[in-house]
Amino acid sequence: MKGKNRIGLWIIGVASIVVVGIIVLVVVTSRTPVSSEAHANIPTEWINGNELGSPDAPVVMVAYEDFLCPHCGEFNRNAKARLIEDFIEAGDLRLVYMFFPLDIFAPASYNAARAGQCIIDLSDDPNGFWQYHDTLFFGERGASRYEIENLTTLARDAGVNEREFVECFGLVATQDKVDQSVRAGVADGAQGTPHILINDEVFAGNAANYDAIRAAVNAALVAVE
Repeated sequence: MKGKNRIGLWIIGVASIVVVGIIVLVVVTSRTPVSSEAHANIPTEWINGNELGSPDAPVVMVAYEDFLCPHCGEFNRNAKARLIEDFIEAGDLRLVYMFFPLDIFAPASYNAARAGQCIIDLSDDPNGFWQYHDTLFFGERGASRYEIENLTTLARDAGVNEREFVECFGLVATQDKVDQSVRAGVADGAQGTPHILINDEVFAGNAANYDAIRAAVNAALVAVE
């Protein structure tokens, strides 16, 4: 009986390992890959720091977001690539990312925002900020992701000098720029994230529902014709 019990426990143990392995495989393979290929059909001059799209686009979408906000992650996973394909590449829409770090996620939320601002200020790569943006929203997550060491690595990957990034990260002026973005969000009615405006009109729908976002953009296009 003891031998049978050992065999049973061994089978259960192996099965548990297999299940865990499958779960890990699913999580790893289900991550959205981070790639600048999504911007391949967008003219370089249409990519300017935290702005993506033609400067002459008739519709402007301003998104106040927090890099740690799960709903912001859903919005980006569901909408960003499709907005690019449906509207941005055609010159109909310009997407503007605005920092709106939430106190509930502090200090990581403010670290991520300051790092993003430094990449805007320092990167020579037009895609630098958006590479950073997509890495934080689509890549691995966790508290260590927002520590200065890892944020410095992300900045280097975005083409920023490490020494200059660390200096920028600690500047009061950098935090002031983030605070200015927050104040602009409050003035625009933001109380949480994502807070989205389409041609200055607050989008009141579900940001994770791309059909609703697409309908709102199309309505704005019709209104400016």
